[in-house]
Amino acid sequence: MAESTTFAFPTVAGPIPAAAGPASSPPINQYPQRLNIVMAIHTSRDEKTAVYKSTLRRATYLESQGHHCRIISPEDFPSLRDVSPRFLPLLYPVALARWLVRQKNIDIVLFHSYAGWAVSLAQRFLRLMKAVRTGIAFHGLEPIYYARLEEQAALSGRKLSRRYRLLHGFLMQRLLRFSCRSSDLLLCLNREEQRFLIDFRWGSQQRVMILANAMPEHFFLPRRHRDRASFLLFVGQWLPMKGTEYLVESFTALRQVDPQLQLCCAGTMVSESEVLADFPAEIREHVSVFPRVTESELLALHREADVFVFPSLSEGFSLALAEAMASGLPIVATTVGAAPDLLVHNESALLIPPHAAGLLTYAISRLLHDAALRTRLGTQAQAAAERLKPGAVLKDLEVCIQLLVPKAESGDNGLQCPILANEGI
Repeated sequence: MAESTTFAFPTVAGPIPAAAGPASSPPINQYPQRLNIVMAIHTSRDEKTAVYKSTLRRATYLESQGHHCRIISPEDFPSLRDVSPRFLPLLYPVALARWLVRQKNIDIVLFHSYAGWAVSLAQRFLRLMKAVRTGIAFHGLEPIYYARLEEQAALSGRKLSRRYRLLHGFLMQRLLRFSCRSSDLLLCLNREEQRFLIDFRWGSQQRVMILANAMPEHFFLPRRHRDRASFLLFVGQWLPMKGTEYLVESFTALRQVDPQLQLCCAGTMVSESEVLADFPAEIREHVSVFPRVTESELLALHREADVFVFPSLSEGFSLALAEAMASGLPIVATTVGAAPDLLVHNESALLIPPHAAGLLTYAISRLLHDAALRTRLGTQAQAAAERLKPGAVLKDLEVCIQLLVPKAESGDNGLQCPILANEGI
């Protein structure tokens, strides 16, 4: 059951009624001390990945407000360099907690998802680091992702391995729940994640805030739509959870009736040969693949594209989708993550349910010869992206910091936190 306290924090990721932050909280740069803030991510510091790009923008903003902000990742711990990635969810948080115990004068730590569970244990049971205020910033809520991963595996006639189910379906979800209940603030990316955190009592309404990813202003491009669309753009890792199976099926069907149609797959993070192997041999020459792209290269692809296709099965807040909105591309996307918060079907995008290759094909085909529809959808999507500009989004980050600073002691939020308790998720 959700708790009954009225939600009263600002949000930019959807039309949720918003109130201003606490009236007694001064602007962040009026606090007398220079805050030392650590952002701990559990992915690499790769500027071509969404997690690091988003974290770096937040850190840069906090630095501009006069604070010291440091990003920590598994790469900072030599002892973890030879560890198998499957064990990092268990070992990285422990290494991170040991490092934080030895640091002096850290005021706030924002953990990426499960990165903070060992610190939560140390605060609650060992009474260590109680002066450090903690927050968890999700870049996609793991329990939701895991449920959709199981769904996709079942649809494909497969089953997740026993080891994966034990680690990610059982142990990590309970450690993450414990960490959420012990942390001072939870930052999620969309309304579905917010509802999950509140309804399953991972966090009270006072501690759960939707914080969107900021969109660089240079993605706001002027666009003139061609009479006939022929260039489809997909941006994302080439993974089943990005809906690649349905993209392949849809493009194959569309090529049979439109021999001029081209598809570009950018940021796949796997080789061209691996991507093309999923397409029928006869259409591979009509698919271009860019495993890694710089921001300038991505902007060039946006300028050339006619339609953005995003059939993902699970998302938090996709930067690729937000970039397409900003550039004025007409969008066909699934109703996952922040997409239904940001876009309205048939007004600013064509939204379809996941796992629906037929509907994906139909939605794209509607746009190919209808320049008026593409113009309307692209214009409205770009207007909706205005609220994702850094000036709007990062002010919400100020509110997060303001909420954390006044706390005298961290980690005690009045909830019982047995790690392995059997109470739902």
